[in-house]
Order: sequence, then structure tokens, then C-alpha cells
Amino acid sequence: MNPINELIKLFEIEKGLVNDNLMNVDIEKKIEFNQLPTYEEISNTISKFNIRDNIQIYLQDESEESLTISKNSNNSQEYENFIKNNQQLEEVAYIKINIKKDVNSNKISIYNIDSFFTNFCKYSLIDNLKFFNYRFKKANNIIFVNYDNEYMFNTNSIIMTNSDNEITIVQENREEKIEKCNGVSNFANNVELSLIPDDFFILSTNINNEFVERLQKFKIIFSLIYIADYSYIDEESLKIKLNGLRNRDYIIKLNEFNYKSQYEEFYKIFCWIFQDANEYDKIALTRNVIGMYCKYSHILDIDEKTFLAIKSNYNIYLKENVDKYIELKNKLTEFVINSSNQINDIIGNFVGNFEKNIAAFITFILGTIIANIVSDSPLDNILTKDIVSIIIAILIGSIVYLGITIIVTYFKFMNYKRNYDDLKESYTEILNQQDIDIIFKNDKEYLYNKKNIMKISIIFSVLWILMIIIAFIIIIMNSYSNYIKRTIDILYSIIKMSQI
Repeated sequence: MNPINELIKLFEIEKGLVNDNLMNVDIEKKIEFNQLPTYEEISNTISKFNIRDNIQIYLQDESEESLTISKNSNNSQEYENFIKNNQQLEEVAYIKINIKKDVNSNKISIYNIDSFFTNFCKYSLIDNLKFFNYRFKKANNIIFVNYDNEYMFNTNSIIMTNSDNEITIVQENREEKIEKCNGVSNFANNVELSLIPDDFFILSTNINNEFVERLQKFKIIFSLIYIADYSYIDEESLKIKLNGLRNRDYIIKLNEFNYKSQYEEFYKIFCWIFQDANEYDKIALTRNVIGMYCKYSHILDIDEKTFLAIKSNYNIYLKENVDKYIELKNKLTEFVINSSNQINDIIGNFVGNFEKNIAAFITFILGTIIANIVSDSPLDNILTKDIVSIIIAILIGSIVYLGITIIVTYFKFMNYKRNYDDLKESYTEILNQQDIDIIFKNDKEYLYNKKNIMKISIIFSVLWILMIIIAFIIIIMNSYSNYIKRTIDILYSIIKMSQI
């Protein structure tokens, strides 16, 4: 039951004077004092209004003496005196009733639905959108409680009901959807108008008027906003930019924009883009197809063929991606095998160079010693200055050779890394980052190969340097000791004795 009906009946006020202006209700009238109800009747009627709304009844006589009655007031005696002082003068009272609507559990009261609709549609589209945006900043849904008649509707985020009973609303995460939309589109007003088409998609209603048409307009407007690359809306127009095969700019005059059933295609496209995943691929393809279909016409000339073409092109795109995905898997398998061989070759070359270096040095030393042993020359001075100079030159050459080996190994690994990165990058247009991470196992194989090469290179470089250092130490010791000479004499004596 609508409590406003009892109130206006009490004061003999016509329903048409009830001005329901979204968040406030105002009623104004002049009435004779002998027609005023009792204070008790007024209090009982006020008590029937929902606790979330603040109602005040303001009375003023012709001498501008006034009195205010509200839910929390207790001024019955003042009211009686006010009437008594004016009743015999045959004067009239000026009555102003104000209901300030508060929001509790996301509910907003409606006391005169026709006035509510009229006032809503008097505002500009932008003002309407700002109203909804402000309310959605407070909560993810809005519940209008219509006390006046049986009008009802519901969208994904907005409900009009005839009851104050608690309502459970099951809806998707608006903030997550908005973030998803802003991730692929640049809406210049996304802070002051943080709304999505789903907020205005009417699931069911028994209303057919301009209010419902406005909600449908908002649904189409925001579908266009999130299909476009760039968009901006002001009091006069919606400006959108589409960058596809052809870059196009469109301007939609808001005062000339009327909802048409064919515009539902935009909402269908929006839902298709943002359902599930792959919105980046879908929206890029959508912009290309719309640009092609609207090459010589306005974007509002869209028809059902456009959406069919978008879905058909996407199916072809998916098939091509499957073929490329299989190709990628084959290439990846081949790359893993080849890269393993390549890494083994890099490691093998480094170790081989180390072995060659050691073998060459040992061969030279042994050759020098044996040559002196089997010769008839005295062995008193086997490590002559010339031989020591040659050995030092060999050791320096070995250091240089080590540096070259390290550099070659580094460049071979960088070549492997470049091939690896190029392969990953070449498929970024086909796969998203998550797919690439799965296929390449989060670079596990690459990191293992990198670690293995570094470990082998460090170990054998250290051994290489140690061998060189030891050789230098031996040479230095030889310069100040006859130890080597004595050792050689002993070896020479053993060899001579074996020949007798």
C-alpha cells in the first residue's frame, strides 16, 4: 500500500501535486484551517512511511507563523494552538510536505511513479547516467521500491519492485567487468561514468514508456563505448573512434538518438566480446569487420549481417590459430631437440678446448725433456732461458686462448638465447602470455641450459687458470732451485744403466 495516498487523502490533496523527483518528494497546497486533520491522524499516517525516508510537514499561516511536524517531533500542543489561533479568522494554511529519500539496503522509495518517470526523463541523458553512477559508487545494485502501482522491471544491476521485502540479487562482479572493458577500450569518461551495458539490459518488465526506452539507449551507448577504441560523451554527443582496417570517427547526437531494435546488435556484439576470454582478439577482429561494413555508412546503419560476419571471421581465425598452434608445437619440439644438441656442443667445445690446451702444453714439456734425455748433450741446463721463454709464451697464449674460448662460448649462448626469444615472440600474436608460459614451461629448460653452461664454464676456467698458475710457480721455483736438475740427473742415470 502506498502511504502517500493516505497522506494526501488526509489533507485533501490531488495525486497530481505529488512531485516525486528521484531522491525527494515535494507536495505544496493551500488548505482551510477547518479542513486540517488532527495531530494524531497526522502522526499515524507519517508512521506508515518506511523508516529510511525522512518526512516533514511544514505549515504556515498568512501571518507567516509556521510549524513543522516530522516522525520524531512531539508538538501536538503547538499544533492545536496553531489551528486554534487561525481557525476563527477564516484564513488558509500553506502546506508543504517534503520526503527526503534515504537509501537503506540499496533501496529507494517511489511514491508517485508517473511523476518519477516524468522527472527522470526531464533530465538529460548525462544527468541520468551521473545519477546511476553515483548510486553504483555506493553499492553494486539499486532497488527501487514502487509503492504506487504494479510497475516492475529488473536488469542485471537495477530492480524495481512493489515490496519492501528483502531481495537477494545474484550478479556478476561489476568492478571486474568494468576493468575488463577498460582494458581493451579507452573511454575518456570512465571515472565519472563507471557503467556497463549490463546495468541497463532489461531482463523483464511490464513497463513500456520513455523511461524503459532510456535504459535501452544507455545499454546501446555503452555497448558502442566499449566496442570503440576511443570514446567521449558530453551533454550533446557521443564521439567514438574505431581503428581497424580503416580508421573511422563517428559522432552520435544524443538529442537525435532514438532506440531502435536493430541496435540490439551492438549489445550482442558487446556480450560476445566480453564473455569467456580472448577479448583482445575478439575486439580487434570486431573493429576490422565493422570498419569494413561501415566503410561508406554510419555505424548506426549496422544490421544483423555484421554480427554474423564477425562470428564467421572469428571461427576462421580460430581455425588458423589451431593450425598455427600445431605448427608451433612441432617447431617447439624441433627447437628443444636442436637446442639441447646446441647446448651440448657449446659445453663440449669448451671442455675440448681445455683438453687441447692441456695436451699441447704437456706434449711440449715432455717432448723437451725426452729430447734432452736421449741426446748426447749434457742435461745440466735443460730449462734454459730460451725454453723458459717459450713456456711463458705458451702460458700467455693459453690465457689468451681461454679468453677467446669464453667469448666464443658467450656468443654461442647468446645466439641460442636470441633464437629462443625470437621463437617466443613470433607467436605472441597467436597465443596469450599464459599459453606461451605453459608451452615454454616458464623458461625452465632455458634457465637449466643457462645454469649448466655457466657452471661448466666456471669450473673449467678455474681449472685452466690453476694449471697456468701452477706452471708459473714451477718455473719460478726452477729459477732458484736445483731440484729439477737433480731429478733429471737421476732419470738420466736410470736410463743409461738400463742401456748397459
